[in-house]
Amino acid sequence: VHGSPRWNFFDQTGDIRLSNDQDGPYIYVALDDAGENGAVSLDGGTSYSGCLDDASGIFTPEFQIDQSVVVTADHCPAGSTFVSRDDAGSMAADKGATNAYCGAGHDAVDSCIMKYHKFTGLPIWGIDVPQVASLVPSADGLSVMAVGFYYPSGGHFDSVVLPDYNGVEGAYNAKINALTGAGEYVINSGGTHKDRPYDAVGSPEGDVYVVGYTQSEVINWGGTLKTKIIEKGVDQNDDVGTAFQMGNVGGKTSEYQFFAVKLASSVAGTLPSCVASCAAEGTSTAVVNEGTCFIDNVCYNAGDNAELFGRSCLVCDPDRSQTGWSNGSTIGTTQCFIGNVCREQDEMLTFRKSRRETYTSLCQTCDAGTDAFGWSVNPGYSIVTDADPPDECAPGTVVDVASGAGVFNTLLAAATAAGLVDTLNNPDATLTVFAPVDTAFEG
Repeated sequence: VHGSPRWNFFDQTGDIRLSNDQDGPYIYVALDDAGENGAVSLDGGTSYSGCLDDASGIFTPEFQIDQSVVVTADHCPAGSTFVSRDDAGSMAADKGATNAYCGAGHDAVDSCIMKYHKFTGLPIWGIDVPQVASLVPSADGLSVMAVGFYYPSGGHFDSVVLPDYNGVEGAYNAKINALTGAGEYVINSGGTHKDRPYDAVGSPEGDVYVVGYTQSEVINWGGTLKTKIIEKGVDQNDDVGTAFQMGNVGGKTSEYQFFAVKLASSVAGTLPSCVASCAAEGTSTAVVNEGTCFIDNVCYNAGDNAELFGRSCLVCDPDRSQTGWSNGSTIGTTQCFIGNVCREQDEMLTFRKSRRETYTSLCQTCDAGTDAFGWSVNPGYSIVTDADPPDECAPGTVVDVASGAGVFNTLLAAATAAGLVDTLNNPDATLTVFAPVDTAFEG
């Protein structure tokens, strides 16, 4: 399996860990980019050694002989011959037929966690997940915790899709069954800016400690834990709600900040305060208490907004939905909701070309009264197809300018009657029009 472990400051992905004794002689491996172009079988690589029966010619591979040690000639019974892994008579890896594989395509996931037998290399299972920063096999040998991060388009764990943190990555902790590779649960955490787990370790009691860095002033770690960073020497406004600055949206720290957080995975989970009951199938079966919302595994009271996700225009409204955010009263008045992000009135569209280059549109803006869910084009401009800011705005035709201004209706009516609309609407024409406004025709 080809993958890309990236061990540097900004992109710490991939890991390799030995299992605990209670699990057995196994090794866990996580690789970024594994199988992103399609399913890849783990039945490949080094051949299997084994014992060849001298009389029948039947070959018994090492993983069927003894999985507690590395099989050698001493493990072959009388009347058989040991065949090493590099011998021409060894068993090809694809004959293992374990049906373990990685890869569901780049749009679904970006990494793969694999479990192999330590002594034979036999694949046990593979599971597709977002980027993995660290693996932590549990102390009891029953599970392995994956700690990592995800982008808005790739926070997929089978049918569970993690929430979008304002268009930037969020962090996750996922518990995986050590025997089967099936997911048991996943919790998400993050703020409105970059949050990146870097490494994790487990305690003998079964808890997980995670370290990493963040640029989010406010972070919800999942459950009820919420933290706020105050930087000394930085001009920060008084608190508004639970966040800083920009209305009710948590801001960005001026520097990268270190974090260390403890995940009490040794403690049995409790029913969230807003949930009356929940079946074993998962949180999708939750019965939510009246007057509250249960969104992305977090409880909210009526009127709470999604500020931690950079979306103060979305609110908990139990009368409309108890399991999802509802549009708030500011949408269509002082805010737009475009591309899953709350935009302020008159905010311009921006385009990030690279880490160093961000451009602002000259004509596309949030005009809540005109279109609360899409970018509006300022009068006098037209949009160039397939172009990005700032090159997507082209000066409009005479008709575009006159129509957008809203005060040349009499002139447009006269041009229509005279059959001049096509001429005035020609984008390639160079025209100068002395245009009287509607009031000039009054009296």
